[in-house]
Amino acid sequence: MTPNEELHQIFNCNLDELRNLSIFNNSLTRNSIYIELLIAYLVFEKKKVERLLKLIEKASNLEDHKILYNVCKFRLKVMQRSVEESDIDHLLTTVENFPHWNGEVFNIIAYNYMTTDNFKSASFYFKKAHIWFNIKKINRRAILAHHNFIICEGNLNLKQTTIPDLMFLLKEVSKFNYNDIKSLILMNLAREYQNYNANNLALKYCLEAEEYSLDCIGALRFWSIKCLKADILIDLKRIHEAHLCVEELSACEHKENKEAVKLLKLKLSSKEEEEEDINVDYLQPTWKQRFNGDNHRVGHPPLGELEQKLVDFIMTSPRSKNEIIEHLYGNKIDYSSLENRFKRLISRTRKKIPDLILFIDKRYKVSDQVFAQRIL
Repeated sequence: MTPNEELHQIFNCNLDELRNLSIFNNSLTRNSIYIELLIAYLVFEKKKVERLLKLIEKASNLEDHKILYNVCKFRLKVMQRSVEESDIDHLLTTVENFPHWNGEVFNIIAYNYMTTDNFKSASFYFKKAHIWFNIKKINRRAILAHHNFIICEGNLNLKQTTIPDLMFLLKEVSKFNYNDIKSLILMNLAREYQNYNANNLALKYCLEAEEYSLDCIGALRFWSIKCLKADILIDLKRIHEAHLCVEELSACEHKENKEAVKLLKLKLSSKEEEEEDINVDYLQPTWKQRFNGDNHRVGHPPLGELEQKLVDFIMTSPRSKNEIIEHLYGNKIDYSSLENRFKRLISRTRKKIPDLILFIDKRYKVSDQVFAQRIL
């Protein structure tokens, strides 16, 4: 295996895999330093990233020294929320001489744009990153870039749900053993259902996400799932459990989550607290929506309990009309009456979330491809 092939394998690692590789690091090389940098970045150890940047600067004989230094510097600026357009231009110019870094550069530029709510630019670069990772068969990162593309497109099209796209990606990720990506997709599915006040369904997906997040303990998504769980528990009036979640979040080092916790405490508190204490610039887009009071999908009423039950039942596999009727209503009522109820239920659900439910080969299923078509 060539050094660049090893580098691409590092790009494809999750946090636990990087930690395992780190144990065997006993030399100062481009790849060993980048492993340490990724770990520090993912768990938000800013001081360690600063130390690594100084180390790279001094070790001018390192392979790919110029791009390694600039990528490290850019990641630090992303953590500090201090990236300027000139930094992006400089990084793109630098990587022209190091094409084996292209996907990584496109991805961190896209992520920076996403943190500043420039979803159009973020979507553009996540698509470029997806294409590059896909060509290089760096599958985990390709799926992650695809996921982030979908989230950006969803923020650009607030009247359009991302549920079908996330379901499509959930099927794609099931081909691989990428539990951390699965947890991320499930977390955003949970958030989408929360947007429709479908909180029982949202909690179900959030708990699944929490289970799969054990592959990325300490990473941003690990804590983001717990923030979402606390928020859903508050919506469900399960206050004691929500308080326990917030206490657990005290161990989080990520600035994004720390600001989200302030919002959670405000939501839990009976007292008026100072909103200016919350640094909105560090909030993730979904938490900025909460901060601004935009808690639900624009233009769509909430899903009722029976509508949630319907979606949940057809989510995993297509179902016939009779299967759905028996699951939802049982079989002790006149069938013609149940059939009319079923038709009204399907109609209501489709009005609330257009394009979500399809009828194919005499079976109902959840659509799994909308924004997804744009990246393939």
